[in-house]
Amino acid sequence: MSSPGPSPRRSPRTALLTGATGFIGSSLAVELLQQDRERIFCVVRPNGDVRERLESAVTAAAEAAGVLDQVRDRLDRLVPVDGDIMAEGLGLTDDGRAMLRSEHVDECWHSAASLRYEDRHKEEILGTNVDGTRHLLDAVADVGVAEVNHISTAYVAGVRTGEVHEEAYDPTFEPNNWYEVSKRQGEDLVIERSGDLDRVRIMRPSIVVGNMSTYRSTSSSGYYGFLRGLAKFCRLVEAETAGYLDNNRVQLFLEPQSSLNLVPIDLLVAEAVGLADDPDEAGCYFHLTNPFPVTLERARVGPESSIDRLRLDLIEDRAELRELDAMLDDALDFYRPYLRNDKQFVRSRDGENPPEAMYISDEALAALSVRHFDDTIDLTDITVIDHGELRAR
Repeated sequence: MSSPGPSPRRSPRTALLTGATGFIGSSLAVELLQQDRERIFCVVRPNGDVRERLESAVTAAAEAAGVLDQVRDRLDRLVPVDGDIMAEGLGLTDDGRAMLRSEHVDECWHSAASLRYEDRHKEEILGTNVDGTRHLLDAVADVGVAEVNHISTAYVAGVRTGEVHEEAYDPTFEPNNWYEVSKRQGEDLVIERSGDLDRVRIMRPSIVVGNMSTYRSTSSSGYYGFLRGLAKFCRLVEAETAGYLDNNRVQLFLEPQSSLNLVPIDLLVAEAVGLADDPDEAGCYFHLTNPFPVTLERARVGPESSIDRLRLDLIEDRAELRELDAMLDDALDFYRPYLRNDKQFVRSRDGENPPEAMYISDEALAALSVRHFDDTIDLTDITVIDHGELRAR
């Protein structure tokens, strides 16, 4: 007897989306349009022309991914809904609630989040990522959405090192910052409400970078925030001492053999929607991570290829940092836990065959970095730093 073929792909008609004007949310909107959702109801704060803001963000994401021609005639499927995740019940109007109830929305994608981490922003972080998730869950219960896809972070693992599995986070491992605290609490809320829903998926991205297809991005946070911090430091030291970068390498305090888990946004959203549309996928927790992490020794190709004259020394003992480099380390304190404490995010769905398309070569990492600063640059003009030559010096 022949084995049965794969189950048909689920085809939800309609979706409710938060964070549609943000980096991940706008790219999710593009992917949902490509997967032929008939209507995507996007919760947008009622400031100014909400349709213009929504279409502008999604158009920019589609353009960055190189797929604008494929979705341009589907943009009218985006339906802005006045609301605010900081408000009870998402701040939906009576008309907004009535519309969502009448549409019998199939699924919700919750991607709205604060990416801040500092103690001074604690209230905003918890308000957005915890209270906002509670408001979202209250609203979907009210309007009858029975399926929730919650975008969290792989770094709910906190200070844990080694293998991290797709399961509830282990609270015995402390979080590194308020962002991780808030994401843990957001997951807790979703799990608490899961008995009232038909389906819950908690999706955990790692460090999200630009599109693998074009190397372009609409983000300035995460990896790109780190690049911008390094670039700012280089400008400051050059302004203070002309020629500094010609005569000095910038020291970074990290573990060279630790890894950076970078996941391209186009591959991430394709995986996320694919998982949600797979009728055979019964899991709850999913790592939207890269099965081919980049060692920090190799990851240096990104900043060195994109920041003029920058060369790095990777230092494992903070006491060895020069004064200026210690100041840089202090300025980049948010990134410190992600440059140490190596983690391997297990993706159970991969088995022995991780998707090779997710591998980021040196050339791709250089392009992802350079195109953050100049997204029009010809890829043939990018110089990839030769690490073998650097080590031989």
